[in-house]
Amino acid sequence: MLYNNGYYPLTILMTEISHPPPPKERSLFITHHVPDMDNVSVAQFERIAPEIKKLGFSKHRFDIRWKTATPKPGEINESYLGKSALLAQAAQKHGLEPIIILSTPPAWAYKGKSPEAIRQAYTDYAKNVKRHFDRLKVPVKSIQILNELNNPVYTPKKLIREMPSLAAATREVFGETTDVTATVVLSKPWVNAEKFLKKYQTELSSLTSIGLDFYPGTYQHNRKMISPKGAATIAHQTLEAIATRGTHDVRRDFLTLLTDQLTDVRHFRSLLTTTKSLFPHMAIDIGEFGFPTLDPIQRTNPKHEALQSYAVDKITKAMAPVVNEFDIRNIGFYELFDDKEFGVLNWGIINDKGEAKHILTKLPAILQSLQATEPHQTISQIAP
Repeated sequence: MLYNNGYYPLTILMTEISHPPPPKERSLFITHHVPDMDNVSVAQFERIAPEIKKLGFSKHRFDIRWKTATPKPGEINESYLGKSALLAQAAQKHGLEPIIILSTPPAWAYKGKSPEAIRQAYTDYAKNVKRHFDRLKVPVKSIQILNELNNPVYTPKKLIREMPSLAAATREVFGETTDVTATVVLSKPWVNAEKFLKKYQTELSSLTSIGLDFYPGTYQHNRKMISPKGAATIAHQTLEAIATRGTHDVRRDFLTLLTDQLTDVRHFRSLLTTTKSLFPHMAIDIGEFGFPTLDPIQRTNPKHEALQSYAVDKITKAMAPVVNEFDIRNIGFYELFDDKEFGVLNWGIINDKGEAKHILTKLPAILQSLQATEPHQTISQIAP
């Protein structure tokens, strides 16, 4: 049961989930990008973790933001770091391996600073994170350096050139066998992912793995193909909008258009091909994929959560053959909670009141389609 600022029950409407281990079963992880974890306590997450495990996830990825951990030179936010370690401990307790994102660098750590100064500031930050995890005896096997390297909202361009130094510092702090990873996002308006990977091939070769974030949408098509009767926004500030009116129920022509967008994996396949050719000895993962509850439909249409489930189902089934073709082992899902960082982005499987959303009842079957193609037992579910 999940509670948020009171008693708001989270009920996962399913009974037994059977996941017989197929050969080379893939690992599914869920992202928790909620800014600084302000809206969830460790006790609340303790209640959520076993339910996440039941859904089919084996890992939990979340941010420990550099600018929050060390807002000023020499100033350490021990409370924040302690809560981060407790969150990872709660995940581990219930069989969810923590994946740590060392993200959101403060300006003081890189602006006008030499490469040596940047590495020292990053090393100190990483050591403070590790100190709290060691205190709770929580092992860290995977570290993501920064977030969406080709997205300037999260990653300053100056730090891309420092990736080999940051990767080396990460291994020094967390151990030489640590999976040191980073992500690149396939979407507009951010820097073209394929061009980015080619430009920074040398710098990114210092990683052990690389994650590709994929959000299908209108940016893949000629603007003239967009219907003026569309009624959705794929994602505020990250993807171009489908033209929308936002005042009517979902129409058949919109669903046709939307389905075309969601199932178009040509650019995703191309990006995977490029990444494999540039980094043949590196593990290639899906850093995250997903689809939002649609705004502005969500404000006027009570069916918006069903549309979220529909969208994620379409995306996943379109991705599954590509995942098999490239033998992708780790797949990230975005995300655990509705994210208010950029306004109304209801991408989560749990809303801001701590209540289960419609997609939660559909997610086990959806995620199972990403596993190997060998037959699985069915998942028994109780209809909502």
